Parts: sequence; structure tokens; C-alpha cells
Amino acid sequence: MLTVENLHVSWGNLEVLHGIHFTAEEGKTTVILGPNGAGKTSTMKAILGLAKITGGSIRFNGVDITHMSTKERILQGIALCPEGRQIFPTLTVKENLEIGGYLRSDQAGSPF
Repeated sequence: MLTVENLHVSWGNLEVLHGIHFTAEEGKTTVILGPNGAGKTSTMKAILGLAKITGGSIRFNGVDITHMSTKERILQGIALCPEGRQIFPTLTVKENLEIGGYLRSDQAGSPF
């Protein structure tokens, strides 16, 4: 389960997320909707540790990951499948998804 509480994110001096809350439960689909500039990508980058979190917390499977490095979050099992322009164009869809788990030695949870 992923729990985001009162998340604030900044790019430089500009705060772009102002205290969002949501829970994504295992086995269920969670969707973040909004127009361009609403903070969807900033939210996802914050969860992966690629954006500056200035407030709030992120918990994954009961573990506070708010201050973990991106590598530590990946090792916890968090991954991001970026939109089309940021994938490896010579790889298949399956290969692009598999490469996201390259740090996992156990392949636990892999559908492939």
C-alpha cells in the first residue's frame, strides 16, 4: 500500500504541490487525473524521490520512504513507467517494463 499524506513538492523556489493526500491499495487501480500543470508528474517524481519534498510524508508498505534515496525506493519495489517519449524506443513494451526491475534479483511480483 502507498500512502501519501499532506505532500508538498517544490521545483526550485516554486511550490507546485500544496498538501495532497491519497492512498493506493494493493490490487486496486488508483488514478491521478488533472489538466496539464496540475502536478501529476511532480507527484509521481516525488514518490520515486526525483522531486524535492518540502512537507508531508510518503509510506510504502508501512515504511516511511519520504527521505530515502531514489535507489532505496527502487529497492523497496517502487517503479515509474514514464510516458512515451522517455522509454527506450528499440525495446518492446515488455522489455521496457522489465528494465524497470533490473535492480531486483528475486524477480518477485514480476508478471513476465
